[in-house]
Amino acid sequence: MKSSNLLTIVAVVAVAFALFNLLVTINKVGDLNSITGYAEFDTGTADVEIESAVHIRFVVGEDALDWGTGSVNTDPATLDSVTSPYNDANWDCTPPDCPLDVGMDGGLELENYGNVNVDLYVDTTENADTFICDDDANCIATATHDFNWQFEDLGTTASCTDKDIDDVGGDEAFWSGWEDVCRSGDPCDVGGDGLFVCDEFLALDTDDTIEINFQLLVPISAPAGQRDVIITATAIESL
Repeated sequence: MKSSNLLTIVAVVAVAFALFNLLVTINKVGDLNSITGYAEFDTGTADVEIESAVHIRFVVGEDALDWGTGSVNTDPATLDSVTSPYNDANWDCTPPDCPLDVGMDGGLELENYGNVNVDLYVDTTENADTFICDDDANCIATATHDFNWQFEDLGTTASCTDKDIDDVGGDEAFWSGWEDVCRSGDPCDVGGDGLFVCDEFLALDTDDTIEINFQLLVPISAPAGQRDVIITATAIESL
């Protein structure tokens, strides 16, 4: 039995800014005046600059996950951010180190609080081999280690209007079930921006939030120690 497997997920935001400046010119025609037999015309201009603002953020209080400290009783232990108490019977932990006691109430919530729709990309600094197994060869050799995510639309109607993303799991696979996370530099990392998650992530008051959930499968061969991973979300203004 491996003890003290401290698993912590920390989320940060990387925001891509795309500004589109629109110059509007309004011509104002002066009043027509008749003075001593001739007409005089005067014109003026008024300029206004309108910027599109791209802003996303992880919602405060929903921007980090911490499963606490525990050990694997039966291979593997499953930890997730979906169903309380967020760990199965194979994870041995003692309060207050159990997930239920560290304020977890779901995954990471990401909000589009700008004024334009955006294309959303998400990636991580670790995958299953590096995060769960810490590059340990014996752990990697097991088929029971895994680090997965799935995305949930929290909009009243829909925060992401186009989830038909072509990925290794098929269209919308990341929205309907657990799939391997996308690490920076992996084939799923699109142009260095991460996994292409959503085309048209909306900027509406009631349709502007999604949730990223995680699942960890920890084998008994996983080395003891603390685990940390950074989740990065990148937004680019939709065309």
